[in-house]
Amino acid sequence: MDIILIITSAFAAISCLYISVIMFSNKGRLFVNSLSYLLLLFSIAKFIDIGNVIVNKSQFLYYSNISYNNFQQNFVSFLSLLVPVLCLKFFTDHWKTKLNKKQRFFLLFLPPIITILTSFLFEKIYYSTIIYVYYQLIGLLSLFLLMKNRKYFIQISVFDLLFAVIITYNMFTFIAYYYLFINDVYLSNSILIVQPLGTVPLGTDNSGGIIKLLLNLILIVLPTYILLKPKLLYGDYFFNADIARAKSDSKNNHWSSSKNKQILKKDVRLYKEIKLDISSIIFKIIKVEKNYINNKLIIYKIENIALLIDENTKVVEFIFNYHNNLSFSKYMIKINMLKAGQLIESGYLKQNSVNDLANMFGYSSRSAFYSKFKEFNDSAPSQY
Repeated sequence: MDIILIITSAFAAISCLYISVIMFSNKGRLFVNSLSYLLLLFSIAKFIDIGNVIVNKSQFLYYSNISYNNFQQNFVSFLSLLVPVLCLKFFTDHWKTKLNKKQRFFLLFLPPIITILTSFLFEKIYYSTIIYVYYQLIGLLSLFLLMKNRKYFIQISVFDLLFAVIITYNMFTFIAYYYLFINDVYLSNSILIVQPLGTVPLGTDNSGGIIKLLLNLILIVLPTYILLKPKLLYGDYFFNADIARAKSDSKNNHWSSSKNKQILKKDVRLYKEIKLDISSIIFKIIKVEKNYINNKLIIYKIENIALLIDENTKVVEFIFNYHNNLSFSKYMIKINMLKAGQLIESGYLKQNSVNDLANMFGYSSRSAFYSKFKEFNDSAPSQY
């Protein structure tokens, strides 16, 4: 069991670090930041965990003036209070309506403050029980916030993951505390319901090896699941971009769920009103774009798009201004050329000439059409 715990701890640390680095490289995409910070914290905790087994503790004490065990206990204790708060912050940051400072304080800081104040009312031997109740309350509150905003989280494809994580979190804390209870070690002055690796001799009855192994497996499975789900790893829109457009567009995606420039003061109010819907609005525009490229509908101006997706024209203008790398005129040229490529793939040139195709998109000059077509499709119409 000892070697298995060390190996799985190493895998958990590396897995969490690897996924968090990938997520940080996509900084700015919806939901990525919160997950990446949590995984990074877990990774650091597991590396410190492993260090308790391999670090020269006398040298550590000599250079840092603190024992490694105390350093580890303090860090993991701090983490055990911080992670639940970060989980709640995730939901408050992505709530369907903007929370004021009082509401944000109530949700984020009241639970840990109550927990800390409650600890002063009881003897130290009840600390692990108090922290268990704190974990369960945070888990139930997170589940409540998730279900209250269920439609929104389903829309951006993270509901299933968040639901599974919250249920796993609640079940794990219950199992961990139950293990302490049946082994008569639930009365403890430690706020940790899972002791770090090395703080209790492995192989002893109270080492909690099974619980540590279960935690390691969770911290391996979660990053692995994210790795196998590009929508979660890179952001939902990033993954679906190629579906919506032709092959040349995959190299130069003109859409982004993160803003491409600083929002002007005159647009700040509109941004605050629609910020939680930006990702879904982009998706709706992509669907219109895809149908246009596939010759299923006609659009000439931005008002046409606003009408098709049932949004205010000002909202669509905002999306194009801050989330599209092209001006609208350049955008129309690009999707026209992608539509021309789609028509060629459908056999348009078997019965029509390239001049006919050029005239369809308003080009009287064959050379001008060739130039634009090649710019966005990487080849001339006759070679496409």
